[in-house]
Amino acid sequence: MLFLAISLAVAQQPDPAVVAENIDTTGMSTAELATEVRRVHDEAQYITARRLAEDLLGRDPANLTGLYVMGRVQWLSEGNHARAMHYLSQANRIYLDEHDAAEERPWEVHSEIIFAMQNVAEETGDYGYQLELMDEYDARFDPPFGIAERGWAHMREGNLVAARRAALDGIESGDRWQQVLGHNTLCAIESEEGNREASLGACLAALEHRREYGSGSLAIAAGNASGAAWTALDFEQSETLAREGASGGGSVNAWRRLILLLVDEGRTSEAVEALRELRHAQGRQEPSMRDLNRADVDAAFARLLLVAGESTRGMTVIDRALTWPDRRGLISTDEDQARGGHALLRLALRRVAAERAAEAMSTRGLLSRLSHRLLALLPDMGRLGDEGAVRSALADTVRLEGTFRVYLDAGLNDTPSWLMGDLIDVLGVGVAASALEQARSAEPLSGMTPYYDGIDAEIALRRRDWRQASALAAQAGRDLPQVEVLYRARLAAVAAEATWQMGDREQALAHYERVMQLDPGTMRRMSFQLPATVQVRASDATARAVGKYLRRSRRVRLHKGGFSIMVEGGEGDLKTCLRSPLGSLLACAEAPMPVPEEDAMPMTDTEYARYVVERFHDRVFAMPLGLSNVDLNSLDGQTTVAGEAERARMEAILEGIE
Repeated sequence: MLFLAISLAVAQQPDPAVVAENIDTTGMSTAELATEVRRVHDEAQYITARRLAEDLLGRDPANLTGLYVMGRVQWLSEGNHARAMHYLSQANRIYLDEHDAAEERPWEVHSEIIFAMQNVAEETGDYGYQLELMDEYDARFDPPFGIAERGWAHMREGNLVAARRAALDGIESGDRWQQVLGHNTLCAIESEEGNREASLGACLAALEHRREYGSGSLAIAAGNASGAAWTALDFEQSETLAREGASGGGSVNAWRRLILLLVDEGRTSEAVEALRELRHAQGRQEPSMRDLNRADVDAAFARLLLVAGESTRGMTVIDRALTWPDRRGLISTDEDQARGGHALLRLALRRVAAERAAEAMSTRGLLSRLSHRLLALLPDMGRLGDEGAVRSALADTVRLEGTFRVYLDAGLNDTPSWLMGDLIDVLGVGVAASALEQARSAEPLSGMTPYYDGIDAEIALRRRDWRQASALAAQAGRDLPQVEVLYRARLAAVAAEATWQMGDREQALAHYERVMQLDPGTMRRMSFQLPATVQVRASDATARAVGKYLRRSRRVRLHKGGFSIMVEGGEGDLKTCLRSPLGSLLACAEAPMPVPEEDAMPMTDTEYARYVVERFHDRVFAMPLGLSNVDLNSLDGQTTVAGEAERARMEAILEGIE
C-alpha cells in the first residue's frame, strides 16, 4: 500500500507540540480571551488552547475562534476526527447563518475553518466531501487550491483520469508543493492500476524530487518507493529504500514495509529489532496520525508471530487489528482490502493454533485424543466467519485478480506469496484456477512466472495431480528470487508431499529436508507430517514416555529410513534432536526441568514429559525469535506506543512549565 506524500495540514502547519502554559483568564473580556486562545493555538500549545477554548465557548457557544480552535485541537492533538468535524461544521454553519451577509465579516477564520474541514474529510476518507469543500473554498478565497491537491481525492474516488491529469499538471507546474503532490499521486495511480515498473519509476521520481529540493517527507517518499520496488520484485532496492525511509526514526510505513520484507526472507531476529524501532516511531507520531496505520502495523506483528508459531499472541494481535481498523484516508487501499487481508492472516493463525492443540493431544490419553478428534469435526464458527470475510472482500473481480497477481495494491492488503495457497482453500480450486488464469494473462512482468507456477502447483496438489504439482513446485522453487525464503519453503513442501504420494520416497525426503532447512514452520502451517523414526537413548521412564508421545505426534509420519528424532539426556534434563535422513543435525530442543517458583510444586514425571514434547514441537517446527513473554510484551503496541506517547507528552508539559 502507498501513502499520500503528506496531508495538506501536516505540510502547512507546525508539528503539534504538547506544551502547557499557565494562563489565568480571570478578568479577561471575551474578545481578549479569543485573542489569547488564538495565540496559544498558533504556537501549537494545544493543551492550553483546549482549556482556554472551552472557557471561551462556555461564555460564547457561537464563538468562531473557539469552535475553530476546538476543532483543530480535537483533530491534531487528540486524533478525534469525529469531534473535530463536529466543531468545525458547527463553526461553518454559524458563519453562514450569522456572518456571511455582514458588511464586515470574519472571512479569514472562515477560510481556515473550511481548509481544516477538508483536511479532516481527507484523513477520514470522505473524498467526495473533501472535493466539495475545496470547490467552496475556491469560490470564496484566493489563492485557490492547486490542481494537484485534488489528485489524491480523485484517485480514491475512482476517477483515475481526473487524478492522472491533476498529477501531471502538478508535476509540470513550477510550484514545488504541487510537484510533490503530483509525483506522489502519480506513484499511487500507477500502483493502483497494477503497472509494476511504471509505479516504481513514478515513485522513484517522487523520491528524487524530494532528495533534490527537500520538499515533502523523505520518509514517506522512500517508504512509497520501497513498496513499489517490492511490487516490481526488486527486493534489494526495496530494503534499501525502506531503511532510508526508516532512518532517524522516520516513517512508520517504511518500518512496517521493512518488517514484512524481513519476515518473508526468514530474517526474524532482524524483524524483531525493526519492530522495536517501529514502536518508538509510532509513539512519536502526532495523535491525529496514530490510528492511520495502527491495525496494519499490528498485522505485520501478527505475521511475525505466525512465522514464530506464537499463535496465541498472534490471535490477540490480529483480533485487535480487525476490531479497530485503521482510518484509510491517506492510504491507497480501502477497508475491505485490509479486512480481507487481516482475515486471511487470522485463518493461518487459527490453523497453527489447531495444529499446536493437536500436537499437545499426543501426550494425552486415548479418551482425550478421541474426544479432541470428534470436536475437531464440528464447524468452527470463527474460521467460517474469516473465510466469509475473505470471500466478501474478493467478490470484486478487480480485487480478486489483483490479489492473485501478488504484491499489488489492488488486491488484499499485504498478502504474502507464501499465504496464497491458503487462499485456494477459502475460494475453492475452480475459482482460484480461473483467477490465476486472469492474472497470468494480465501480467507483463516475466519475473512473476514462478509465482504463478507456484500457485498452479498448489491447485494441482488439491486436485491430486501429483506429477503436475511436483514438477511445477520444484521448477517454481528454483526460479523464485533467493530472498523468497518462506515461499521457497512452501513450494518445497508441496513438491515433497506430491512426490511422496507418487511413491518416490528418496526425492520426497530431499524436498522435506529443504523445507526444514528454509522454514520448518511451513510443515505446521500446511498441516504436513515429517517421515521419521523416534529413538530413545535415555533409560528412564520419562524419556520413554517422551518417545511414545512423539511417535503419535501430529508432526510425525512414522517411516524407516526417513528423518530421525532422538530423545537424549538424563533424568530431569532431556533434549530432543532432529536429524536428516543422512544424519545431519537439523535442530535440538533443550528441555531441562523448570525450577518451580516459590511455594509451587515441582513437575510430575508426566508433566515433565509433556513439557519436553512441547519444547520439541515449538523449537523444531517454527522459526525462533529468541524472546521471552516479557520481550513479546515489549513489542506489543497496545502498551508500548501509549507509554511512549504519554512520556513525550509529560516531557513537553514539564518543558513548558520550566
